[in-house]
Formats: sequence, C-alpha cells, structure tokens
Amino acid sequence: MNNQQGLLAPTALAILTAVSFPAYSAAEAVATNALDEVIVTANKRSERLQDVAVSVSSLSGATLERMHVAALADISGAVPGLVISNTGGPGRSTITMRGLNSQGNGSLVATLIDDMAVGSSASWAREDSYQLDLMPYDIAAIELLRGPQGTLYGANSMGGVLKYAMRYPSLDATEAQVGVEALSVSGGGSGGYGVRGAFGAPLVAGKLAVRVSVFDRKTPGFIDNPTLQRNNENTTTQKGARVALLWQLTDAVSVKLQALHQEIQSAGSNLVAATAVGEGPVYSPGEWLDGPQAWAHTVPESFRTKIDFGSVTIDWNLPFGHLTSASSYSKKITEHDQDMTLAYGWLQPLIFGPDTPTNNMFLSGVGVKKFTQELRLSSAGESRLSWLLGAYYTKEDATNSQDLEALGLDLAPLPGINPFALASVASSYKERAVFGNLSYQLTPALAVSVGLRRLKNEQLVNAQTGGIILAPSDTLSSSDASITNFMANVSYHFAENTMGYVRVANGYRPGVPNVVSSQYPEIPASTQSDTMKNYEVGLKSQFAGARGTIDLSVFKIDWTNMQAIVLTADGNIGYGANAGTATSKGVEMSVNYLATEALRLGVNAAFTDAKATQQVVTASYTVAVGARLPTAPKWTLAATADYRLAPLGGWTPRVNAAFRYLTEQYSTFSSANPTARIPAGSIADLNLGLSRGKVDVALYVRNLADKRTFNSGLPQTNGLTGVRFYRGTLVQPRTVGLTVDYSF
Repeated sequence: MNNQQGLLAPTALAILTAVSFPAYSAAEAVATNALDEVIVTANKRSERLQDVAVSVSSLSGATLERMHVAALADISGAVPGLVISNTGGPGRSTITMRGLNSQGNGSLVATLIDDMAVGSSASWAREDSYQLDLMPYDIAAIELLRGPQGTLYGANSMGGVLKYAMRYPSLDATEAQVGVEALSVSGGGSGGYGVRGAFGAPLVAGKLAVRVSVFDRKTPGFIDNPTLQRNNENTTTQKGARVALLWQLTDAVSVKLQALHQEIQSAGSNLVAATAVGEGPVYSPGEWLDGPQAWAHTVPESFRTKIDFGSVTIDWNLPFGHLTSASSYSKKITEHDQDMTLAYGWLQPLIFGPDTPTNNMFLSGVGVKKFTQELRLSSAGESRLSWLLGAYYTKEDATNSQDLEALGLDLAPLPGINPFALASVASSYKERAVFGNLSYQLTPALAVSVGLRRLKNEQLVNAQTGGIILAPSDTLSSSDASITNFMANVSYHFAENTMGYVRVANGYRPGVPNVVSSQYPEIPASTQSDTMKNYEVGLKSQFAGARGTIDLSVFKIDWTNMQAIVLTADGNIGYGANAGTATSKGVEMSVNYLATEALRLGVNAAFTDAKATQQVVTASYTVAVGARLPTAPKWTLAATADYRLAPLGGWTPRVNAAFRYLTEQYSTFSSANPTARIPAGSIADLNLGLSRGKVDVALYVRNLADKRTFNSGLPQTNGLTGVRFYRGTLVQPRTVGLTVDYSF
C-alpha cells in the first residue's frame, strides 16, 4: 500500500516514504603509510577502483562491522548522494541515488548478491519498498554504482546498482570468527543482543572448501502503544544462516556454490505522530501527539520478511578468454499488517450502523520466486583491446494479496462484513538480453569504451477484486517492450594515479501493466518503460604519496516517461502512470586522507538538484515544473575521524567519531497537495575499541545526542475526526552497544 503499485490505495498510507540520515564509513585502524588499494567488480571484472571510469564506492566487510551495521539504512551517507529511506525498520527500505526516488513503482536500483539479481524486476511485487536487507557478517564488501548501469546490469539499474559481494572459504587455510553483542536504546527496551559465528575450512586441501555462518540479533524496541498498553512495540529480530562451497575442479575451472536464508520480524514500526503545522500544500511536524516515542493505535502492525537464495557460479579460464556462468534462484516473502482505522474505519458505522466498531486492518502479503541465468565471455590478459560478451535470462512469478478487514472491539473480523475490500494479483515477468562491452587503449594514457545491451521483456498480470467497498472484477493484462541500453566512456590518465573520464550512459525500468476496470475508465492499460540518460565528468586521484584519495564527479541525468503512482478520484485505487520528465544535476565528492599512520580522516559530500521539468496534472496531485523530487535533499554530508592510540598493556585502543547531516526534503513532489516537509538534521556517532591479537572489543554509541527526529513524514487526515496530523519514521534514539569478537 505505501509507496507501491497496488489496487487498494488508502490515502492514509498510499505514498509513505522515508529518509534516513547519512551514516559514515568507519576507517579501519591499521598502521600504514598509504591507504589500502580497493578492488571492485563494477565492470564484471576485478579492477582497481582508481582505474574504473564509473562512479562506484566500496565498503569492505571489516568497515561494515566497525560501523555496527544492523540494517541497510545504516550505510546512508557512506556513499555520496545515497539516501536509504526506512519506513518502519529493517526490511522496509527504499533507495534513492542522486535524488532519484522510485515514486512508488518498481525499484530504480538493481540489487545483486555477487553477480545475480534478487528481488522483483517488475512493479507489482513492491520491491521499491522492501529492498533486500542483508546483515553484514558474511559480506566481503558492498559495492554501490551510481547512475544508469543499463548495459551490464539491465532492468532497474537506471538509478544505480547495490551489490553484495559475499565471502567464500580459503582452499588452504582454516578460519573461524565468533562474536557477541549487547545493546540498549534510550527510552526503550534493554536486553538487545547479537550472536554470530562463521567457520571455513578445506575439505580437500587446494581443491574443495566450505564456509558456514549463522547470526541472530534482537534490537530493542523504542515505540510505545498506549492504546493497547504495549511497550517497545517495534522490537525487531533478525536471524539467518549461509553455506558456501568453493571447488577448484581443475587449474582452469572453479565452482562457487552458496545457499542463504534470512528472516526479519517485528511486532511494530518506528512510526510516530505529531501535529501538522501549516495550511498546505506543505506541512511540517509540530508537537508530539502521543509522546516523542509513542504511537497510539488500535490494531497491531506486525512485519515479517524472509528470503531463501541459492546460486552456482562457474569460472573457466580459456586460452582466449574467461567464461563465466552465473545461475541463481531466490524466494522472497513479505507480510505486513497495518492499522487502517483512521483511513477507513469511519466507513463502517456509516454503512453498517452507528454501533459498528471502527477498527480496520490492512493485511498485505507479497511473494516473489525468481530465476536468473547469465553467461558471459571476457577477454583474457593485458592488451590494448579488451572485450566482454554476454547473454542473460530471468523469469519471476509474484503474488500480491491485499485484504482490508473490519474488526470488532476484540480485534476479530466482524462477521457478515468481511472482506471489507480484497485484491489479489498474480504476475509474471520474463526478460531476455544480449550485451557487450569493448574497450581500446588508444595511447598509454587514453582509452575509450563502448557498451550495448538489447533486451526484451514480457509481463502478464491477473487481478481479482471484491468486498464491500470494492466492485468485484477479474481481469487479465499484459505488456511487452524491447529496449536498447548504451554506454560510452573516454578516460585519460594525467598521471599514474590520476584519471579523468567522461561518461554517457542510459538505463531503463520496465513499464507496468495496469489492472483496468470499467468502474475507473481513466486507468490506462499500462505505463511505458521509463528511461534515464546520464552525462558525467569525473576525476579520481591519489595525492600525498598515496596517503590520500579523492573521487569527484559532476553529473546531469535526464529522466523520461517518469513512472509514478496515481490515485483515482475517490482515492480507492492506485495505478501506474507516466508523470512527465525530470532532471537531476549535482556534484559528488569523496575524500580519504591518512594524516598520520594512526589518524585517518574521511569526508563524503554531495549537492543534488532534482526537479520535475514537465507539468503533469493527475487526480491525486499536480507535478509542477520545478517541483523538487521526493526524498532528495539538496545537500548531504558525512565526516569521520578514526584514530589509533599507542598500545596500552598489549591492547591497541582506537577512537572513531562521525558526523552526518542532510538538508530538508519532501515526502512527495514539493508541488503535491498535501506534502510533508522533512526538516534538516544532523546525527553524531562515537566508537571506542580495543584490539589485542585475535580479540576485538568495541563500545559504540549511535545518535550520541539522543535526538528525536523524523527521517520521514506524511500529512494524513484522521477519518474519524477530520483533523490533519503528521506521521513519520523516527530516527532510532541513542543506542549503546558492546561487541566482543574473536578470530582464530
């Protein structure tokens, strides 16, 4: 319902989005006189970050652990221009890159585990709201590519790519790690914990090895529900396990296999309410309605999601090239219950009599089964000419059930009334593609690259509706599209470690087959695919004898046929529509500097100006020329300082401080009426650590000043009283944790 392509579209939650403050990338405290070299796979081959003519950032697994990452939203700000919105807790995230938000359709950012896509490529499975949220304990690195990456990564990568690079075992060495954590949240519950462990060992020396990892984490809740007398309602548990095999079949052939399972569960959300200040179209948060950490509601709002993922990757070094086959299968299920009493409860006494209770619940369930297969052949060795050719196929089947139930005072469904409204959508998506990249070194300093991807997708949607307030229907819709993506790069090395580049690239997102209805003739049969074209100039350089690095990019992105969710005039139906054009322009910078062998400093900053460039008038809102895009702060800034002190009694202390800031933003288009203003804000974090040999101990404090700040917002109207209020996601209050890790 919130931020999704759907049939039922209650105005109370139809376009709920969130924004989180940028986090930091904690530096690893190591004694060295130069920064470590970073290797990335942005071009589907291993290359130095400094040599890749793409805006890409990499966060190592060790960095993620030092950041004490517990959810995807915790890495916001570790990458310039990256905002990860959280709409209630882990597993409920939307990714915005370079000021480009999904607008409630399919995701603009492709998510991969290693080189294999996960999550839905289509729009009906609500991937934009439920991005994959892996815990970091078994992650080697997270790579984030900014801007369209359509030639190598296909559908949904027009905003960028988020890639989880996983850890695999060593063929020669045994390794193991175990860790425990205790944490508490200010004004909330104590007793939070985390346990994790991993073990890897050769089964046949030099030939076959296995790695097994598990984790279990509980984050204390901090939102109270005075209506149901439930404290710490949003307590969250996360648990999972993974098995990985590495098989060196021959000197030339290796096989990687993995299987993982992860679950996230919570009895509530970190949503709170305040008075709505303003007379429209823009509303700001005022005084707390139920308290700074409370949300009074009558129906529990539980959340559950789980994913099962398996993959097989075969690498074969041939005399003339490198052949890779990557296959995967995933199954993802998400269930979300939401209190709709304020949105629809007033209808129940109106229809069934004044004594009818007003309690109302919305139950949604989304399931996606996805298979992917990629086969690619790339050139081998070092030469002036390098190339890559590939073919790709994916098939997914998704279900999306939406059930609006009228409840009694005991929260049981009222007999004779239910289903109040019901919608069930079954959809399928297929895509076939061929792609290729070609690079040529014109001179030792000058290189040119071009890329092309040709693809075709097919979609089929079957939807059924019914209930008291929704007319019964059974419809079948379909769509197909053929798309060409391209890329062109020119890079020049001004010096050995200074490279500039000019890049032009595009990407696309599949269109949406709508569910048409004679009751709503304004709903089009489908929306067209939207596309983005990126123009970018970048500079990457090392300075001060490799003690510092700078990554600077200037970009302009043109968004055509922008997809958005539009409501029918009565507010009951949400459907996909093309909402014109938009442009995002900006500058991004990332600087790291090793001031001394013990002190490392880092700054990430971005200026983004993302606006609509075409007026579009819909039944639910108006997109005006110059309107700012949702969840697109003009400025984001993150600064870190990591200092390693002199050893004390055999222990090496370290201190890390981080500051993050973003300017104000809007929950929807700034011209929409109504829209929410999310105020600017800042957050500071502090980490203290001790390490000795194989033991590492850390005390961390997130949100050091214990600020109660909204990181999302939406103006809503209480359907029972007619009073408008402001509801949004709260930044997690001060969190104090202690971790102990042991490696052997």
